[in-house]
Amino acid sequence: MTALCSICMGIIFGNLNAVFTNLPANFGWPREELVHRISLASLALHLPQALTSFGLAKYFQDYSRNKIQIISNILIIIGTVFTVLENFPLFLVGYGILGLANGMMIPNSAKYIRELAPPEISGRLGSITKTGVGVGLLLTFTLSVFLPTDPEQRTSLVKIMFLLPIVLALI
Repeated sequence: MTALCSICMGIIFGNLNAVFTNLPANFGWPREELVHRISLASLALHLPQALTSFGLAKYFQDYSRNKIQIISNILIIIGTVFTVLENFPLFLVGYGILGLANGMMIPNSAKYIRELAPPEISGRLGSITKTGVGVGLLLTFTLSVFLPTDPEQRTSLVKIMFLLPIVLALI
């Protein structure tokens, strides 16, 4: 479960970076506003993630890890749906929701490993989260290399890449 959540986080992080040069064509964004919009999308993802992970982690201590996982998976599904819409403000809302979900998953993953792993290997198992994020990033960057050059086909495949976290959230 922790590894899948981490891969999901990596895919969410990687999608924005791996396909950012195609976002103007895929979502109808003006090319001259690309850097500004990518910066806003990164802020919309990472700010809620940091606030949730660091600021609200103590409030989630009373919830079971399964309940937190279910809530974050629901948020991933909702946020991912918003990211494939061609409306930029809704895209930002989607990334904000994904940031909240990621911020919930990060401390939850550490708590999950600490509870289940024997003390002598819990430190080594703590690297599962980082490894999963790396695998998710690698997956999105690898998939972006094989995207077709035809803009019609590319647009639909990029949207499928943005929908990949839903698959992992449902598992």
